[in-house]
Amino acid sequence: MDVTSKMQLEAIQQEQSILKQEIKMFQQQQEAFFQLQKQEDRLYTELIDTSAPEERIFFRNKGEDNRYLAKKAQNQLREQEKQLEQRKKELTTQELEAERMYREAQRIEKEE
Repeated sequence: MDVTSKMQLEAIQQEQSILKQEIKMFQQQQEAFFQLQKQEDRLYTELIDTSAPEERIFFRNKGEDNRYLAKKAQNQLREQEKQLEQRKKELTTQELEAERMYREAQRIEKEE
């Protein structure tokens, strides 16, 4: 039982480590997306300001469409991040339970 508990604990800790890396990478991607969106907004503003009056409407509409899609993508990213954080909480709970079982198994072994 002691070996099984220890293996479970190690597996959970390894999964936590992988998940932490995923969350970090995910957050970096979110930041990169945000920076690209800001840059795109600046470019559309510049295009609107420097284009002929008849082209401004096109670029204004295109910029609004892109902002709408960016907000939609950001909402999806937030939802994915929530799911990752929920999985992180689940793993923490599993880790605590595995640690408890491991300690219990060690205590029983010492008593025998």
